[in-house]
Amino acid sequence: MKKQKAIYMAGLKLFSKYGPKKVSIDSIIDEAKVGKGTFYKYFKNKTDFYEKIVDDMLMDKGGEEEFGLLSKEEMLVSHMVGILFYLEKNDILKNICLENEKYFFGKINYEYIQKRHFEGLKEYFSDENDEDCFFLSEIIWSYVRSFEKISRFSSREEYEKFCVKFANACVIGYYSKEDFVEIDLPKIKKFISKL
Repeated sequence: MKKQKAIYMAGLKLFSKYGPKKVSIDSIIDEAKVGKGTFYKYFKNKTDFYEKIVDDMLMDKGGEEEFGLLSKEEMLVSHMVGILFYLEKNDILKNICLENEKYFFGKINYEYIQKRHFEGLKEYFSDENDEDCFFLSEIIWSYVRSFEKISRFSSREEYEKFCVKFANACVIGYYSKEDFVEIDLPKIKKFISKL
């Protein structure tokens, strides 16, 4: 198990720094200080290895036991804010979520991550229908884009406040859907065409 962990940690480090396309099995085994046969004992190839690392990240459900104590709204806000803080520590997922193709490899791409996230949402919010879970997923992915704006904030505290306020606004808007205004799309298109 020590050798498998050494390989895993080496891959995590190298994939995070360079992306999977620039990392070779040789560089992984050099970093892990193991032989090539040891690598193949645990993984079929580099693609299999990278996909395993990303899938493990997606399955990380730290703090899940506390979720049951929260209201739906609190759970969703916590989930959204948690995603941004998790991405901040995770270069691989952050780059995939921000659609950096350097990190797309094998089955791993933006759509794959979105699909896996949608499946996780359906698990957490099992009383929501597919359409609502899809809508929630889209809200959350729009929110994740705010990670790109981190450099615009003057302090970490200011960024964290923004994350919480933005997540709250998204959740309040989602859960007040009975107050949605009916939109007359043809009327709006007609108005826009006159501009």
